[in-house]
Amino acid sequence: MTPFALNSPGGFARTSGVADLVVYLHGFRSSSRSVKAQKMIDCFDQAGLSSNLWVPDLPASPARAMAMIEQHLDARLQSQPELSLTFIGSSLGGYYATVLGELYAQASIVLLNPAIKPYDDLQDQIGKKKVYFSD
Repeated sequence: MTPFALNSPGGFARTSGVADLVVYLHGFRSSSRSVKAQKMIDCFDQAGLSSNLWVPDLPASPARAMAMIEQHLDARLQSQPELSLTFIGSSLGGYYATVLGELYAQASIVLLNPAIKPYDDLQDQIGKKKVYFSD
């Protein structure tokens, strides 16, 4: 399902329905209050589709983040087995979206500058760190 199509070098036009559930997954040390997440929320609000969007605040732990996402999705799919899914992932969220796309074969995936090897690239980030957009 393609909800938007490029209609000029600078703009997109809505072409068809959007997935029942679009999950925006932010990057490492980011949150639902990031610029990209807020633009996503605003876009869905303006289109009257805010109920189709889920922008969770992901824990820093990849295991906890994936468990939280899977728990939410499995509960939704149990009550709505035909639920169409789209994952939009930025940075580490792009890595998560890739993994989730393999777990949920019916899903579409959009990647924004995805992390390719976070298990190597984020080694220096282990430990207590400040999360952007919060204290």
